[in-house]
Amino acid sequence: MQEHEARQHVEDARARTTSFGQGLLRATFAVRHRRGLDVVFLLDEPGSGFQIGMGAASDDFRSFLSIGVDQQHGRLRATASHTVDGRRRSVPVRVVHRSPTALVVEASPLPLRDRPASLKCWSFVRSGAYEHYSDVAGFVAPSLAELPEVPLKTRPHGHSRPAPRAQ
Repeated sequence: MQEHEARQHVEDARARTTSFGQGLLRATFAVRHRRGLDVVFLLDEPGSGFQIGMGAASDDFRSFLSIGVDQQHGRLRATASHTVDGRRRSVPVRVVHRSPTALVVEASPLPLRDRPASLKCWSFVRSGAYEHYSDVAGFVAPSLAELPEVPLKTRPHGHSRPAPRAQ
């Protein structure tokens, strides 16, 4: 993913905030832990062929992470990459749970040293001609409680919510 693609995803998500929580993609949750990131996509049975993804970019777009899953003919394929200052690297990713209403993906290892102060996020699903974006709710594992919070921004006009702490 290039910087201009990340910027476009952020703008697309902001333009569609009125539809968050409706359609094929109900919500997206991200849980940051020491080794990496777990992402949970809550779905409304997207069918047999779809693309789903979650991304996050630092405010200055110097750092961005993308996680994607596509399904064709019942087969899932997951990918992830992390770009910092123009240097892209693949991140190992695997699907750890799959059902008609939920998809859980783990991206690990994802070093904490490249963790930005805040993130602009997006999450989307494409199925046929249908495309839908959702909000991203971020959580932090209790083992990271001593680190500064990283606000996630998916809503327009700078509305952000602090990252909730996982229970």
